[in-house]
Amino acid sequence: AAYMGIIGKMKEGVLISLLYMVCFGLCIKERLPEICPLGCSLKTTPELNFADIVHIFANNTLYESLQNKTECTSALRSTFIYPKGSLEAKNFASFSGKKINDLGDYLQCKETNSSVYILAGIITSGILVRLGLCVPKSCTPKEMEVFSPAMAVLIGNITKTPPVNNSILFLDVNEENSNNYGRIGKGYIIFWVITFTLIILMVIATTLDYCNLLSPENVKRNQGYRAIQCFSARRNLKALFNTENKVDQNLEIFNGIRVVSICAILLGHTYEMEIHSQGYNYFEFLQEIVHEFKFTSLRTSGLGVDSFFCISGFFAGMGFFNTFRNPENRKAGKILLAYLCRFLRLFPILFFTFMFYMFVMPTLRDAPFPLALKFDNEVCQNTWYMTFLYVNNFMGFNYICLQWSWYLMCDMQFYLVCPLLILPFFSSYFRGFLYLGITAVISIIVTASIYSYYELHPAVFQPMSHDYTSIYYIRPYCRIVPYLIGICLYVLYQEYQKKKEEERSVVLQKIINIYKATKWGVCTSYLFSACLVIFAAHGVYYFEQNPNNYGQAIATIYELAHRPIYVFGIVLFILPTLLNEGKVALRVLGHPIFNPLGKLTYGTYLLHLLLMFVLSTYNLNSYYIKNIHIWLAFVGYFFLTYLFSFCATIVYEYPMQQFLREYLEGIRRPSIKETTDALNKKTTQSYQ
Repeated sequence: AAYMGIIGKMKEGVLISLLYMVCFGLCIKERLPEICPLGCSLKTTPELNFADIVHIFANNTLYESLQNKTECTSALRSTFIYPKGSLEAKNFASFSGKKINDLGDYLQCKETNSSVYILAGIITSGILVRLGLCVPKSCTPKEMEVFSPAMAVLIGNITKTPPVNNSILFLDVNEENSNNYGRIGKGYIIFWVITFTLIILMVIATTLDYCNLLSPENVKRNQGYRAIQCFSARRNLKALFNTENKVDQNLEIFNGIRVVSICAILLGHTYEMEIHSQGYNYFEFLQEIVHEFKFTSLRTSGLGVDSFFCISGFFAGMGFFNTFRNPENRKAGKILLAYLCRFLRLFPILFFTFMFYMFVMPTLRDAPFPLALKFDNEVCQNTWYMTFLYVNNFMGFNYICLQWSWYLMCDMQFYLVCPLLILPFFSSYFRGFLYLGITAVISIIVTASIYSYYELHPAVFQPMSHDYTSIYYIRPYCRIVPYLIGICLYVLYQEYQKKKEEERSVVLQKIINIYKATKWGVCTSYLFSACLVIFAAHGVYYFEQNPNNYGQAIATIYELAHRPIYVFGIVLFILPTLLNEGKVALRVLGHPIFNPLGKLTYGTYLLHLLLMFVLSTYNLNSYYIKNIHIWLAFVGYFFLTYLFSFCATIVYEYPMQQFLREYLEGIRRPSIKETTDALNKKTTQSYQ
């Protein structure tokens, strides 16, 4: 692949790399539980033995106080009460999980005629962990609830934070899987009919495209031909792998920032998914790494989302600035048409993700069914329409369909208010920045009020009485500041695009001169960028070490500051390149390989958790987890997710993009060349 890149055959090199990614990712993920590097110690964790749970239950007054003693409770009590225990008791104990997140032996329990597999979901320290229980066939999830107090006692001894009784959930996995595994429902059929229809259209369009290349005189280029050509694989692959930017190569640095940001998000979610779903030493491992300085980078990997908000603000500002230069485009009809294009642009991959998550994932494997996925499916059945209306982040986090899509909801909501923030600039720069500043101040005041009133805290193990994610993390009015910074960055960039200095804003020209005066300006910018990013990413470390030493005021100030500081750091890194000064950063992050990878980040973000659910939460095995396991899993997830995103993008997303370019050119985003030409005209009186 490297050789192909050197000799200029970028497409062939990328295809070879994708093939290697698939093989490597599958191999790593398949053999992950067997990997134990040199020096890997087989530590033991406290056992959560099901027999002990029954003994606690049988030896206290709870059993005697039951008014309705069921066949299940009686069978379990009589089975385990004898010192040696019966053969059934040994099977029940053997096939049940013995540690936190230990699923036991699902297949053996399922094959035993006298037993049924019950999955217990335990919410402790605000986190859902699982325990597999093999019990007599007469037991039901409802009857198993009588064991919640006994389970709470043992879990409290292990985690030091005992769960309350109503936070222990039970699920009959056999029944759930019989209702879902291999079952073909209406949604399943609709998903595959649409997918195969798009694939057939792609094959037809690609065939016609090649016929056009061989015999262009025999092809009639009417409206129907133009429409079907939107599905051509050759045309869409050419658009995806087109790395040429003849107008402004400096903007290529955003592709590198996108890829780095999505890698940070993937790594953070890999840690979360692997620890929660497969690590039976979850609490032990988390309490160990939370005191490591490097772990704070993983804790704050969500800052990658703020990078995306900043980039989105930059390009949304570019689109609306270029559109509104023509006064005719400032009418409500044109703005609504722009909203429609944005909706259609985002819809295909979101639709694919929703359909796959709802109707395909439950049918994939006969394995311990994850409680979280069952709950999400029930939520999606009731609130699916709010996802496609881009308003589901105003609900509680536990009542959101596709919980990780909150970022997309915020981004769409920011886009809706973007014209109101851009139009004042056409009156004067002062008024434009005033509107942005007022919006930022309102966001800061609201965020501070919420954070202080609900006594939220950035530390992992700091107990909080309210849901941090629902009331703060996913709310658009708490996350808009990075988007506003992105708009400001574009304003500075467009000022630089004006060739004549006298046409530029005086204040913005002074900022440009700082970088133009000496090379030390660029070096200083990179130095400050590194300091700001490190502070924002690692500042939470001190809260983790001594959460009680910092009051609510300090915690609130940190939460208000660390996201804008991080985005300012990213801006200081990008700005020299946009001003045609940061050549080193452009050579690295503006490399052509980042161009197609950057275009795939939208699909990668929406689809990566689907693969993590399939490959991680459906796993039959738990193991003693270490850092090396998670890093290897990250490599596998990265390669497989990008392949998944590549397929979905070519089949679903790019045909819609081609359609929008073909039929809605009137409100398309002007090119950089058109933007530069417009800026250089002597019609800038209204901007002074």
